[in-house]
Amino acid sequence: DLICGTLSTLPLDRWRVRNGNEENLGPGWLSRPDPSHTRGWFVACVTDDLFFYGVALARITARDDLNKPIALEHMPLIDVTPNPDGSGGVIWQRWPASDWWSWGWPAGWPASGPVELIEVDRRDFVVFESAVTGILRGGAGVLSTAARLDGAADRFAGVEMPAGWLKQTGGEPLSPEQATTHVTQFAEARAVNAIAYLNEVLEYHESTIDPPRLQLVEGRSYQDPAVARVCNVPNYAVGVAVPGDSMTYKTAVTARLD
Repeated sequence: DLICGTLSTLPLDRWRVRNGNEENLGPGWLSRPDPSHTRGWFVACVTDDLFFYGVALARITARDDLNKPIALEHMPLIDVTPNPDGSGGVIWQRWPASDWWSWGWPAGWPASGPVELIEVDRRDFVVFESAVTGILRGGAGVLSTAARLDGAADRFAGVEMPAGWLKQTGGEPLSPEQATTHVTQFAEARAVNAIAYLNEVLEYHESTIDPPRLQLVEGRSYQDPAVARVCNVPNYAVGVAVPGDSMTYKTAVTARLD
């Protein structure tokens, strides 16, 4: 979000080189590459695909008199597959526009119409290539570990942690029903009284379960700066603390450079 949001606000310019001289033609049609969306939306979507996959695709929807593109439509890479006929084209699985704009889209998609399968000739789309490897390839291990840690912490968060347990130290062994009765009565008494009573054959042991260990706090804290490094952003810019590195000892100049 930090990278896509920043880059989507930057202006785009067209340039031409004639006889070795560079000529700025101004933004022209690049002020809004996709007439049906804002320039910021289009640039953010292209940047997002470049960031994750290292490549992005856009379909050419209009050309000028010289047959050069003057309007584009972003094709999410996750919805594009090579055409099996070997022509070099692609097949775009396009979701209805109203599905993209509906707040309830993830729950019931596709909800407003059938999915379109659009065959796009290889001459009718533009390929954007990143100078660096997409993080789903270059940082797949880091992202996978972070996702698994978050998933494990989420599962542990839904597990009831016992406050303690009762242990029988003498007398006739209690039946499961009797033991359940003792535990229930003990728990109900603790809800209204701060003082507990146990007989000579029952002992109370406090639980030693450590919530921070169940939440994998240390492992997740290590993984946060690892993800920041893979994404090539300063750790403090995304609220991640690293020992010995903070804004306290940075000047405005070094922070600006970061």
